[in-house]
Parts: sequence; C-alpha cells; structure tokens
Amino acid sequence: MGGPAITGTLTRDFAGASLPFPIIIFVQAPILLTEDESLNALALDAVLDTRDPFPLVSDNYFGAEKRTRIKLLLVDLDLYSGESVSIITVQARDAQQRTHVLPVEDLRKAPGFPWLAQLTALLPSDLTGPNDLSLSVSARGQTSNSVNLRIK
Repeated sequence: MGGPAITGTLTRDFAGASLPFPIIIFVQAPILLTEDESLNALALDAVLDTRDPFPLVSDNYFGAEKRTRIKLLLVDLDLYSGESVSIITVQARDAQQRTHVLPVEDLRKAPGFPWLAQLTALLPSDLTGPNDLSLSVSARGQTSNSVNLRIK
C-alpha cells in the first residue's frame, strides 16, 4: 500500500475553469423545533433551564432585569460574518391577536450539535399573563413556522 512517506514542502499550481452554469444559493427559513406530535415549542427558561409555562418575570434572576428569558431551539439559522442578532425578529401573537416583539439577546450553536441553534429572547414588557402565544422567528426576509408557548 502506497509508497514512501512524503516529507518536506511541495508546491503545485492548479488551473481552474469556471462552471458552465450559475450557482444559486437559496436562503432557507429558520425552523423552530417542537415537541413530538404537537406544536408546542422546544423552549427552556434560559437561566433556570425549566419548561413552560413561563412566568413573565423571575425573581430568581440576578440583576435589575427580571423579565424571563426563553431559549428557543431551531435549525437553519446562523449569523454570517459581520452580522449581529439585530437581523433576527421574534414575534408573538397572543389570544387577543395582538402582536408582541421579543427582544433577541443571543444566537449560538448548541454545544455538541453543530446543526442546532439556541436563540435567547426576553419576554416582552407589554405582555400580560396568563397567555398562550404563537411564536415565529424572522431573519433575512424569511419567517419560520409558528409554535406555541405558554405563559403563566
């Protein structure tokens, strides 16, 4: 098998040719993950790692901001070089059909799962509970599926 080991520096020049057709890259909409056989969001309290229903505020948080932070699990959403979370919008529609915007704090890959993203957002200050919300995420003109989230 094989020959002698290759050592040292070896330089090669390669010539390329353009493709005879254009390459088109399609931006896909993010996909919010749900529990099996339901539309309930796979979501956790971002600080306490507890499931819904989520309180609007949490006295267990350190610091002045006590609004609950939720961690949503999703696929097909990454930040490109030079982008920030400001390109991402999380919207919630309540039972009265009012729309609320959830401020986005963070987007990162789930440790050990390069295909899975964690999006952290604050519950909005204009929301009253208890409530069942329909949530979606938008980025770069693409909107995700809608998922359900319960608020105490």
